[in-house]
Amino acid sequence: MMALTTFSFMAKQTEGLAGPELSTLNDCGEAGCGFTKFYQFKGVVGVYAGFWAYTVILIAMYLIRKAPPPGTEFASYALFTAAMATFVVMSITECASVVLSSDYYVCKNADYSLVSLIFAAATIVLNCLTCAFAWRQWGELKFVGLPKTLSALTKTYPG
Repeated sequence: MMALTTFSFMAKQTEGLAGPELSTLNDCGEAGCGFTKFYQFKGVVGVYAGFWAYTVILIAMYLIRKAPPPGTEFASYALFTAAMATFVVMSITECASVVLSSDYYVCKNADYSLVSLIFAAATIVLNCLTCAFAWRQWGELKFVGLPKTLSALTKTYPG
């Protein structure tokens, strides 16, 4: 649900973003640009929409008792979390960028983007917890499916 909120708020930001450079700021006018002028914000929309779709499919698989093995679930959550963190950090960096003067930054008039990034960060925290639970569940199954070359890494697991 938080992923849905994240990409919905970011996609709703159709104006209000300044820049990313002075020429784009002039092209967008006083209303500002939408999220589509920034690859960082488009990445947030894409990754979080993909994660939401993945979550819906995963829930459906659990309902029909065809859930993926814990190793697959851990790997997919870890990859989504890494992609989410990458785009969120890039978006926060872009939001804090100064366009004209020190008091005029990219997200100054972009309330939806700022709210979206708050939900994005919360989703990343929840995904990290999910990764921990999936890792523990996979450990209880003795890391079945793990390649033999990586099995030495799991010898220290207490589960």
